[in-house]
Amino acid sequence: MTVLRADKMLEARMDGDKMSGSDMTPWNYFLSFLREITESILEKVMKFCILGGAFLIPAITWIHAADLAPIDFVHTVLPIVKKACWECHSKEKEIKGNLAFDPEDLKDQIGEFNVIQPGKPDSSSVVERMRLDETSSDFMPKNGRPMKPEDLELIVKWIEQGAIVDAKNLTKEEKEYLRASKGESNPEKSAPTQEFLKWTDRQGRVIEARFVGLENDAVKIVMRNGSSYVVPLTMLDNSSAQQARNLAK
Repeated sequence: MTVLRADKMLEARMDGDKMSGSDMTPWNYFLSFLREITESILEKVMKFCILGGAFLIPAITWIHAADLAPIDFVHTVLPIVKKACWECHSKEKEIKGNLAFDPEDLKDQIGEFNVIQPGKPDSSSVVERMRLDETSSDFMPKNGRPMKPEDLELIVKWIEQGAIVDAKNLTKEEKEYLRASKGESNPEKSAPTQEFLKWTDRQGRVIEARFVGLENDAVKIVMRNGSSYVVPLTMLDNSSAQQARNLAK
């Protein structure tokens, strides 16, 4: 491919315009030529940005969407378990070691002191046994080949993200775990009740107020006129104090 230098291109244009009768000065030729080159470069840059953005934006959207949905057992981990563990740990085949990977029974294996500990793959005995050398008597899958590294890593990530059984049908505990992992409070606990309740102090006086919250052994209430008060539980009778504790749960 022949490469034509910019100065040669300028000379060629000037010679061509002289033959056509143009009386432009060399300086004007230079400015005109420079403007055209600049516009050409900007056009290419804009095309690159637009085309690049067309691929970049969907990629960013996909990444964010993937972050929102945690890895769950039913849709992601179950196919791996069926290949490696199903023969010995399912109601369909056989249950050894009181460990069943059937989705409807899996919740019994998940918990702070169980074989699958949400958020703690290194403390989960299931992962610990999968990581053992295959010559170990405790190695899982028993009498099988070690899991593919990518499959084991997926199981680890699943537990890290809370060991969710079915992301489309979250249990109350799973919802609470995901909220806590994101630093969010439980709206069912933090939202004040809209109902006006009766509150009785130790002198037997009764008022009606809406419960807002309980903090440091004092209940915050709002009267019908909008006035709010923070009342120590020690100023309430036993039934009202217990009412505040129950609402705070």
